Amino acid sequence: MAEHTPSIKTRRRHKFERTLVWLKYCSPAILTLASWFFCLVKCVRFHDGKTVYSLQSVNEMVSAALAGIGSFDAAKDDSYTKLLTNALKPATTAYVLCFVIAGVLALYLLVFACIILAGDPMSPHTNRAKVWFKTFFPGKWLVFVSLLLPVYPAFMPYVIRYLFFKYYVMNDLSVIAARFNPAIAASVLCVIFLILFFAAIPLEKRHRMDPFKRYDKEDDE
Repeated sequence: MAEHTPSIKTRRRHKFERTLVWLKYCSPAILTLASWFFCLVKCVRFHDGKTVYSLQSVNEMVSAALAGIGSFDAAKDDSYTKLLTNALKPATTAYVLCFVIAGVLALYLLVFACIILAGDPMSPHTNRAKVWFKTFFPGKWLVFVSLLLPVYPAFMPYVIRYLFFKYYVMNDLSVIAARFNPAIAASVLCVIFLILFFAAIPLEKRHRMDPFKRYDKEDDE
């Protein structure tokens, strides 16, 4: 009996589904790069009720905060400045760490997922790659985490604004976005990729493209 040949429509659907799975595991790298780009564009400024400050990038705001931390003098500055400085330290450190950790996770996921997804799911070489992959990337929850990490840096203007409000009681301080809002852009992209994260789960099972699962002959029995 001749083997059933899938129709053109079916082949196109399968190709589309496999593309979605590829995109799922490339999405942390895409989001990390996009968030970094959002943070480099001059598109936000502070307004304290009287003065509208110059347009800056999120990265420039963080750099200014770091410069302020570096120039803090406990002998000269008041206690409010000390409290603000102490609060800015972990906030700015988290900004850097989020990009570093997200970048490392995204690159690791991108390299190994591409090796695994491009290989034959029944191949010993592919299964060996999966062993190494899962050694340092134990579960899909890390994919979820790597999608959330790049979002925090885009919210740094609001974090800084909150800290000034909390320690300096600057009720009128607000963040004004020009061209686009990095926080909204990163959040929307993150939501899209999170939807893809869950939507692609049955697709990767259907096409044996789950990088966390070994496929062997017993699976067909």
